[in-house]
Amino acid sequence: VTGPYKLGYVAPKAISSRQEAFITKRELEESGTIKAAFEEKILLTKLDKVYATFKDMGNVKVGETYIVYRTMRKIRHPRSNDFLGYMTQVLGTAKVSSMEGKIATVHITSSFDTIERGDYLGPWNERFLKQVSPKPNTKRVDGYILTAQIANLNQLGEHHTVFIDKGKADGVEDGNTFVVVRRGDPYGQKPNAVHYDKDYPREEIGKLVVLDAREHASAALIVGSIKEVHIGDRVEMVPAQQQAQATP
Repeated sequence: VTGPYKLGYVAPKAISSRQEAFITKRELEESGTIKAAFEEKILLTKLDKVYATFKDMGNVKVGETYIVYRTMRKIRHPRSNDFLGYMTQVLGTAKVSSMEGKIATVHITSSFDTIERGDYLGPWNERFLKQVSPKPNTKRVDGYILTAQIANLNQLGEHHTVFIDKGKADGVEDGNTFVVVRRGDPYGQKPNAVHYDKDYPREEIGKLVVLDAREHASAALIVGSIKEVHIGDRVEMVPAQQQAQATP
């Protein structure tokens, strides 16, 4: 490169986020289901007409947009083993065009993957694609990494999306940051084992930015890591004032 220009890197002021998260059993029960399609093909996509049913048809309105999704696997807390919900794959969007009795006619307006009969229609509550800007932490929150967006991925690093067990009810907001912490010696343990021995100093091995805070859980992006991050690792959200005091 030639010329009187300086080269450098400027960190982005915001992170682009696509809303993909796991859902609770209650949210699943409130979703609609694609029961049939106008055409005989198995794989459905943009512009296809499908027919759906909802548990409460009274809340369905013509012109309303839904997210089309599929449940992939159950999510359990890595410590307590409590059932929390299902990991989902967002497949596209669809809009209700008409209603007749207990059947809603729905047109698929966009697709990111193939859609099939049996997939679900969830409410479009927020912008599906949004920009998340960093936001100062206002309180202390301790939690755990529940799972990763990619199935069967045990060792995680920068640019991977994870889900933590803290959300809006705990004071977490979009743009908040968490650090991944460990204590102890990993020697002699299994590669994916999570070690946390309080007799040893606290070490920060990674940093997360919250992309989508839900009521009791949040999706977060790993924006930095010096070691592999594991499912079950502890995470801490520290208030901005404490962070400033801890910085030498």
